[in-house]
Amino acid sequence: MNKKSRTLVILLAVLVVFAALYALLRYISTQKEQEEEASIQAGITYVSQLEDATSLSYHSEDEDLSFTLNNGVWSYDADPDFPLDQSKVGLIASALKNLTATRTLENGEDSSAYGFDAPSFTLEAKNAAGDTLTLVVGSMASNGDYYVMREGEEGIYTISSSLPQQFTGLYSFYSLPVIPYSGCTADTVNATGSLAGGSGISLSGLAESDSDEASAFKSAWTSLAFDSCFAYHPDEATLSQCGLATPALSVEVSYAEGAASTLLIGAQNDAGDYYARLGTDGDICILPQLQVTSLLSALGIS
Repeated sequence: MNKKSRTLVILLAVLVVFAALYALLRYISTQKEQEEEASIQAGITYVSQLEDATSLSYHSEDEDLSFTLNNGVWSYDADPDFPLDQSKVGLIASALKNLTATRTLENGEDSSAYGFDAPSFTLEAKNAAGDTLTLVVGSMASNGDYYVMREGEEGIYTISSSLPQQFTGLYSFYSLPVIPYSGCTADTVNATGSLAGGSGISLSGLAESDSDEASAFKSAWTSLAFDSCFAYHPDEATLSQCGLATPALSVEVSYAEGAASTLLIGAQNDAGDYYARLGTDGDICILPQLQVTSLLSALGIS
């Protein structure tokens, strides 16, 4: 074997050794990662591991709510037409798949010390396989977590506040209507009502205009967003209470794309925000004061 061949053999041998060392290091690293993951998993306590919930029921001293999943869509059992925010209900169902305890109480006090004699609420979930889970949520701990038990069991745990804080009443699951049509450009505006003066306010040609007036209105209009729902299917007394039986301002906007929307603005609440609705059949929602002030300014209303 000549010198060149011997050098090639040595290089190949070195390469094989390095490849073997690399493979060994990768194996050791993978084993270590798996051991660390197993150690982490061993330290986790799952309060809930309910897969694919198809019904959720919430019971508190003040309110009972139940939701059912049909063909991938959640609905409110008491009123299937209620505009339910799918993402919020879905988030709760998803949380129940792997709800972990932040702490497991060992040799704790009597359960009444954690608020279970008068629970904040009870959450029941079921899936299509017939699995059922009932969580009893007690009082809030000093660090902001909540005490929780699985019904029928003695273990007491704490969980983060992210799940309990989802339940602040039916309207917390209300899907708020969007005021400006997505992707549409305001073109003409007609504003009437006591705030608009006797003759009202009209703006036209906004879609093609670069004027300060057009820019100000389009900016104010596209920034409008309801903050919360105040009344679903309001009756006449509620409309009157909110100043919407005879709105202080009615703003009808036609878009260059052919659509139109009408925003009715009523009285202010104690926080200074405004009661408002989309059209005469809309639910009453809350518009932040700053947004309404910007809109009024854009319409030339001081």
